[in-house]
Formats: sequence, structure tokens, C-alpha cells
Amino acid sequence: MFDLLACVADFGLPYIHDLGNLLKALDTCLLLAFLYWQVVPLMLVSSGVSLDLKRLLVYPIPESRMFGIEVLLRASTGPEVLVVLVGIAIGLWRNSLVAWWGPLFLLPYIAFNLCLSAGVRDLLSRLMRKRGVRELVVLGFVLATQAPNFIIHMVPHEKLAAWATRYWALSAVLPVPWQWAARLSAGQFSAAALAGLTVWVVLGIWFGYTQFLRGLRFDSGAAESANRAASE
Repeated sequence: MFDLLACVADFGLPYIHDLGNLLKALDTCLLLAFLYWQVVPLMLVSSGVSLDLKRLLVYPIPESRMFGIEVLLRASTGPEVLVVLVGIAIGLWRNSLVAWWGPLFLLPYIAFNLCLSAGVRDLLSRLMRKRGVRELVVLGFVLATQAPNFIIHMVPHEKLAAWATRYWALSAVLPVPWQWAARLSAGQFSAAALAGLTVWVVLGIWFGYTQFLRGLRFDSGAAESANRAASE
């Protein structure tokens, strides 16, 4: 299915000759990629390829290097997204409206998602150890899995189209990372877009690294003992 989506992007994007429509398509695709990368692996309880990096603390390995390993391993939780983004990049390179350097800005967007995914995974792994919070997180996941099915079957298609139009109008003025990445990858270079994407990448690295360090120092055994003591 994802290979098919990549092929659709590869063969479809070159025929979008209106810049506004191209930006809308990229905005939507990059938003869906963001949601898939951050949410779906958590719903499926999928950690991808992972290492117990706490066992490496006895070795003189810099924590920054271990974080780099963790970020690279996060790509294994959503390889489907990488396949689709490759198809989008090829389609953009074949579009006459897009400069040759445009699709290269998908790389920092990928880095942002990987770092953020590493941070979210470490944060939730600690939250799931706390009694009460764990049940709320699971309830949130269950509601999130049913939300798309509810929207598709209960909301008329005309209303969905109206919501999409409102979203595109709102997203165009919001400083969200997928919008900045869409503009830059479409070849619409500007200092504001470059600065905005850079800020998001830095924030993603900072969040991922700080949560990773907290995860390394987190004592899961002590947390379980505290939960048992509270229940008693």
C-alpha cells in the first residue's frame, strides 16, 4: 500500500502545475507523515529495532553518541514513511516548478521527526510506569484509533471537504513544521521558512535528547515498587 502511495506521488506530483495546489498536497502529505511517525507506532506498541542502551552506560560511550544511535533506530518504527517520502522527493524533482534543491529540505524534516519520535517514546515509556497515568494513556490510544472510523462514517463528505479547505487556510499562516518543510521542498525559499524549519529541528533535537537522558536515568524498578506500595 505504501509502495503504491510512493508511486502515486512519483507520477502525480510532476503534473501539478499550480503552486497553490502543490503546496496543499505537500502540506497534507507531510502532516500525515508526521502523525503516522509519531502516533501509529505507539498505538501498535511497536518499538521497531531497539537496544537496551542502559546496559551500555558502563562503557565510556558519550551519551550524545548513544542518542544518535537511538535516533537512527527510530527510523525502523516507520520505514513506510521513508518509502513515501522518497516517492515525494522523486516526484518533486520531476516537477518543472520545483528547484533541484527543493526536495533536499525533506531531510531536516525527517531528522525532526526521528528526534521527536525518540523523545516521545522515552517520555511515554516513563509515563506508562505510573499508576493512573498508564490507564489514561491507554484510553487515549483507544479513542484515537476509533476517531478516524467515526469521522469517516458520521461526517458528510461535503463537511470534510469544508474542513480541509479551512485547514489549508489556517495551516498557511501557522508556524507548523510540515508547512515550512512543504514550502521549502516546493522550491519556495524564504528566510522565514528556513528559520522556522530550523527552529523546529532544534526543538525536536532538544526534546528528544533531554527525554532520552531522563530515560537513561529512570529507575523502572523503583517506579514499580512505588506503585505497589501505593496500592497496598
